[in-house]
Amino acid sequence: MSSRSEASAISSSRTRPSSAALAGSLDDGSGLGLTVLKTRFVLICVALAVLSIAASARLSWPGTLMAVVVAAIAGWVTSAAISRTLREQIEATNRIAEGDLRARAPTFAPAELGRLGRALNHLAERQAAQIGALTSNRNELGAVLDSVADGLLATDSSDQIAHLNPEAARMFDAPRDAVGRPFWEVVRDVTVSDLMNQVKNDGRPAEGALVLAHVSPRRDLEVRISPKGDPATGWGGAVLIFRDVTRLHRLEAVRRDFVANVSHEMKTPLTSIQGYVETLQSGALEDPEVAKEFLEKIDRNSKNLGYLVSDLLVLSRVEAGGIQVEAEPFGAFTVVSEATAMCADKAREKGLSLHVSPGPRDALVRGDRDLLVRALVNLLDNAIQYTKSGGKIDVGLAKHDSRAEVTVKDTGIGIPPNELERVFERFYRVDKARSRALGGTGLGLAIVKHVAERHGGSIRVVSEEGKGSAFTLSLPLAS
Repeated sequence: MSSRSEASAISSSRTRPSSAALAGSLDDGSGLGLTVLKTRFVLICVALAVLSIAASARLSWPGTLMAVVVAAIAGWVTSAAISRTLREQIEATNRIAEGDLRARAPTFAPAELGRLGRALNHLAERQAAQIGALTSNRNELGAVLDSVADGLLATDSSDQIAHLNPEAARMFDAPRDAVGRPFWEVVRDVTVSDLMNQVKNDGRPAEGALVLAHVSPRRDLEVRISPKGDPATGWGGAVLIFRDVTRLHRLEAVRRDFVANVSHEMKTPLTSIQGYVETLQSGALEDPEVAKEFLEKIDRNSKNLGYLVSDLLVLSRVEAGGIQVEAEPFGAFTVVSEATAMCADKAREKGLSLHVSPGPRDALVRGDRDLLVRALVNLLDNAIQYTKSGGKIDVGLAKHDSRAEVTVKDTGIGIPPNELERVFERFYRVDKARSRALGGTGLGLAIVKHVAERHGGSIRVVSEEGKGSAFTLSLPLAS
């Protein structure tokens, strides 16, 4: 799985085939012995030639003997030097053949041996440069493959794994020694096996989809398999690319649900309006009391549509990051004061007691003041809607460490424990019939959650069914 280890393997494999033969021929000492034997034969011939010259020149025997001794010593020294140089060059050549490209042959030698040493050194330098370039290219390619967001798996002609990038290893929870194993031991999926057989038979790329049900959470993948090499020369393996489309499928499901919910929420008041209008057109308009009642219902349903559209626009703005951060931090208490002032009349009309606890004036926050006010108004509207007449709503501001926390506590109907995790979902209602009757859009708490998260904060709820709920909006203090 490591690109660098593969590069070193390439290095050795590139050098060994030719070098092994070279090393084998050079390990045999017969060549060197023959060379030395030839050199010494030449020395004997030289000595005989000296004797012949001495005889023809009628030199004395002492002079002749001296000439022969000098010639023999000179020849022996020259032979020993040549032998030593050859041994050193053979040793350097064997080291190069074994992969030690830093080895160098001696070049301070007679002309032919010196040229041989320089040629061997040049060969080692060229080979080192080529292997270095191959290693660099392999490392670069390995880094690119390892950084690809998709899972990539390559197999050889025997369908064993030749390469596996980290993303593919993570997708299939592959062991560290996955390289060299049959690919079906790692990719345990019938769809992939069938696609691989199809690629083998057709010689063309194939695509498919699979579900990893054995991992948690379940993952949806798309796979494309392409053959390696030329199909005409036989099966050379394949490249498998896996793309994780789990999030894409989830977003697509959310989009479908959202469109279905919006359509349903808009269809209900529109159907009511259409029904009342048709009734009025068919004669009910002549009855003042009936006409007034129907017109009031039409007005109420049209307002509900307006609230729904308004909430959808706010939610879209928040999700798109459309937050206007004010240059100067502002007091969290100003947000509380403005929101409670906007909801005071509505609470009083329903017979509810709305009490605001004074909070610290130095709790400063930074962000979009209008959106924060809207979020708190949504919490207060939610409390007012689900609290019966005579109930109480308390709004408190506190400062904890580096956060400002606004809590809206009511004595309403409460939320069942199994519903708490879903109350911040779009269009989710604990009591659907009651919510629609009161004009709720089902988006109020979803907007609160998104506004809080966009400001680096959070929203949490504590509730007891039949006794009430407490929603706490937590925001980071301005530094």
